[in-house]
Amino acid sequence: MSDLLTRMNGGELIGFFAVVGGIFLSASAIIGGIWSTVRVAEFRARQVELETALKQDMLNRGMSADEIERVIAAAGHPKPSSCESGRAAAPSGRA
Repeated sequence: MSDLLTRMNGGELIGFFAVVGGIFLSASAIIGGIWSTVRVAEFRARQVELETALKQDMLNRGMSADEIERVIAAAGHPKPSSCESGRAAAPSGRA
């Protein structure tokens, strides 16, 4: 490898390192994107797990479905029926 680098002139070295750097940056971006997607999925799964545990605890305490729905709504979590593609529906009267 060192023989190859010593035989290259300045322009070839710049081109070589530009290609290697481009490959490295592309690979880093792909790996970072995948890692970010996995972390977001883990975070959302944890949120669902915690909300499910909260609902189960409220059921164990004898709360009605309407009371549980009010508590969840007060916490700022949208109802599953009002979600579209993971985003809450816009309130009526607003776009």
